[in-house]
Amino acid sequence: MSHRHCLLLMFTLLASPSFASGLLAQGKPADEKLAEKLYQMFTNIEGRSLEQEKVVDVTNGNVLSGKLWDRGRFLATFDDQGNLALWDLDQDKQLSTRKPTGEPKTGVVAVDRQQLIAFGGPDGKVEIYDGNKQDPPLNTYTELKAPVAEIGFTDQGRFYAFDESGAAIIGKARKQEVLLLPPEFGPNDKPRTVMGVGGEKCWWRISILNGQVRNKIHDGKRLTEEGPNYFAIQQMRGSNGAAAGVALFDFATRNLCFCNEINENNGRWQQGPQFPAMGKIIAMERNPFTLEQWLVTDHSIEICDLRRPELEHRVILLPDEMKRPMLQMAPMGGRLVSFDGGKAIVWKIVGQPVVRAYHLQTEINRLLDKKDIATLDLLAEKLNGKNDLYSGAIFETPYVNLFRRFLSYPNDKTLNDERIRIFEDLQKANPDSKMLRLACYYLYSLPGSYSDAHAPAHKMQQGWEYVKPLFAQPKPPAEAYVALFAAGPILDLPLGGFLGKAYQDWPKYHRIYAEAALALSPIHDGPPEAAAAFAAKAANAIGGEEGDVMYVQIARYVLHYNGGVEKSLGKLKFDRERMKRGFLVLANRYDHTVLLNEALRFAGITKDKDMADQLVKRFGDLACFPAQHVAPNVYPTVDTALAPLAKRFNGE
Repeated sequence: MSHRHCLLLMFTLLASPSFASGLLAQGKPADEKLAEKLYQMFTNIEGRSLEQEKVVDVTNGNVLSGKLWDRGRFLATFDDQGNLALWDLDQDKQLSTRKPTGEPKTGVVAVDRQQLIAFGGPDGKVEIYDGNKQDPPLNTYTELKAPVAEIGFTDQGRFYAFDESGAAIIGKARKQEVLLLPPEFGPNDKPRTVMGVGGEKCWWRISILNGQVRNKIHDGKRLTEEGPNYFAIQQMRGSNGAAAGVALFDFATRNLCFCNEINENNGRWQQGPQFPAMGKIIAMERNPFTLEQWLVTDHSIEICDLRRPELEHRVILLPDEMKRPMLQMAPMGGRLVSFDGGKAIVWKIVGQPVVRAYHLQTEINRLLDKKDIATLDLLAEKLNGKNDLYSGAIFETPYVNLFRRFLSYPNDKTLNDERIRIFEDLQKANPDSKMLRLACYYLYSLPGSYSDAHAPAHKMQQGWEYVKPLFAQPKPPAEAYVALFAAGPILDLPLGGFLGKAYQDWPKYHRIYAEAALALSPIHDGPPEAAAAFAAKAANAIGGEEGDVMYVQIARYVLHYNGGVEKSLGKLKFDRERMKRGFLVLANRYDHTVLLNEALRFAGITKDKDMADQLVKRFGDLACFPAQHVAPNVYPTVDTALAPLAKRFNGE
């Protein structure tokens, strides 16, 4: 697959012809305030931080169990004096307190959006209370016979509980009927069981024994699944009534794997995205609306976008007073609670949310619905020529991020020919829109299938006709140069004549020169050393650390589309020492795991122990551990450098 195919796939449209009518310009002026707001959303690279919000005295004794409602306002606690209480943390007010039936001394609790409290005791009894009243329990369930190990509520108003034998009950809190799932373990087994509940008709349970996934229950049917080295952590609740999946932790690669759905035909789980866990996992929860996942380890909070965890991943180091095993999270409210004796310490996650895609797409759809091309063009102009969001990856510049959202309007039903018609109509109504000209070019440039390297030359030529007028302007957009060097080898455009002007207009924009170097590489029948020579020239024009960054960015891009680093590094004659310098600048500049993993893999390929040691130190500073593609027994240099860090994370 050529670079053209891969590059253009990023701009795949998800538009529908039913929305084509009415998308014509109204001559409205750009909304400068909205454009600036969106600009900040696209370019905000600040991480998240943790602030202590308040300390609430919830008991004179010690809290044994505590659970937050998912939005973070209500907290249920059970203490060593046998008191079951409900708190409103927004008002620092206790709403109710009571002792469960029989006054047990141990137990687990949960609270839901209606302020219902669930309590599971050491005898297996489960009680549901109205937290706003001092009344007796609404319902009592005695189906479980072993101590209750976990209890909780679903988004759809159901409760669940499972005991130490692996038996579970699932039901509606205000009804007596429950579904009973039988025990899965013998008296001598010492398992860790994780059970989750989806919607009205979908349940599942994971039973873990000796690191093996034993079985799953789905709609009352048992499914088998092999899973050596996997350990289930916690359920992932679905927000739309369907089981969203279970998270499994792989001790071999330290990856957290989100198994998103069950394949009904063969009973196997389809594995979702992965990202590396950074330590001993304590708890995990997610925001069902934004798909922002929070993972708490023994020394950090990690936040990622479940759809693209390899690109959206943040690490917040925990202060010492939070390093407690009973930490509770409420991602939808941005709140956490830790316990110190009888005190509930309330924490707040502040800063720009990791997950922005949904909100950005909503805003862009709204602008297109309003036919406000002027504001989108103003936003594009602000983002044009900005290099990277935070990762140093040339594939995901702010402009590309915007363009993908723009071309995703409004859904996924439309064929490319219909998309071309939609955007050509838009362009005719907005002839001065640079963004629409580039959109039409990329639509014509899309390959016809996954096996095609690029679109036929006549299609590329049709697309190029939209971009060509931009070069009559004093300063063409940076992305116009990217399009020029992408189309140049296919259309035999005089690329050399444009390089001087590109250096004058956008001297530091990595994507232009990476695409230009690719046009000189063997993928377009160029000599092996031409791309590296061009990269050196582009980097020398800038000089210093920024020049090294330019060099490694070009090298990454060219090597990726010419078969990968391992296959092509020697053949294409890139300077390994200069790539090393560029990688280390980026690794120390950004706290992004994809870039760190790629740099560490490069150190393994080149057997550079000094580079590996520096990168492992950076991983340690960020409380990170490498991902699967730098797993053990692949690169000995990396294994040696990682050994001390592995011992640290294993508590040795």
